[in-house]
Amino acid sequence: HRVSGRGEAALQGHGLSTPGLHLEVDAARLSVTGEAHWSPELRWNLRLSGDDLDPGLIDPRLAGRLNLRAATEGRLDAETGAAASLELERLDGRLRDYPVSARGSARVSEGRRLTTPGLEARLGANRLELRGEAALDAADLHYRLDAPELSALWPGLRGRLTGQGRLAGHWQRPDLNLTLEGAELGFETWSLQRLALEARGGLEPQRPLVLNLVINDVALDGDTLVENLLLSGRGHAENHELNLSARTREGDLGLGLRGRLTEAPGWAGRITRLNLSETRLGTWTLDGRPALEADAERARLAPL
Repeated sequence: HRVSGRGEAALQGHGLSTPGLHLEVDAARLSVTGEAHWSPELRWNLRLSGDDLDPGLIDPRLAGRLNLRAATEGRLDAETGAAASLELERLDGRLRDYPVSARGSARVSEGRRLTTPGLEARLGANRLELRGEAALDAADLHYRLDAPELSALWPGLRGRLTGQGRLAGHWQRPDLNLTLEGAELGFETWSLQRLALEARGGLEPQRPLVLNLVINDVALDGDTLVENLLLSGRGHAENHELNLSARTREGDLGLGLRGRLTEAPGWAGRITRLNLSETRLGTWTLDGRPALEADAERARLAPL
């Protein structure tokens, strides 16, 4: 590769200012202007400009030509954390011979809260939109995904995926309203014929969770491992139930749980149903409703 650089910069106390630093690698050109300081805290105000950038220099599977216009500023404080912003004015070109484009802005505050009025990315026929905010203590994030051509994202990936929704609330008490649909999914020798996910509500009694997941025909090298899997959930933190039914190559499974979340955090409740059928060892059915408790460190099951 042919590499060259030019530009000028000036020291300003505990910082650096440049009217322009330019790097060229073959046909790719990247320029940086602005200033950065490292004392008494790390802070920066930079503008980036790139033409004919080739991600294939990092990984040949990402070969392409991209054009970039962006600006970022921020600081890193030892007490309050990071505060930074990114304005993506332009990102376009081709990646793996597919057209690509992205634009939008985002801000990080207090080192833990990400806010975006809107981010949009396209690759081939695939499109992703994000807006809102995300943090551990509170979130209000909206998304829309339309990916009819997953093969454009990565070699060996295939299928179609669509979805939209909203994720809100505290991470321990989320409020969900989302859907996700997939068809003819696969990666290399794995395949999944159908995926359908729906989640509404949360863990509060006034808005209980409704969860439904359907998976059909999971296969490896053309050999079906799971014919179908159905998972459903209803309830809130203090009283909920989960039901799982699956038909697999090794037999059929049925499992039911009913219980509540505990402060550990953990879970406590009972196994309401457990049965195995059409297995090599015959049919097995759980007699009774044994108690089950579990957290991050241990699990305890009452005698069966």
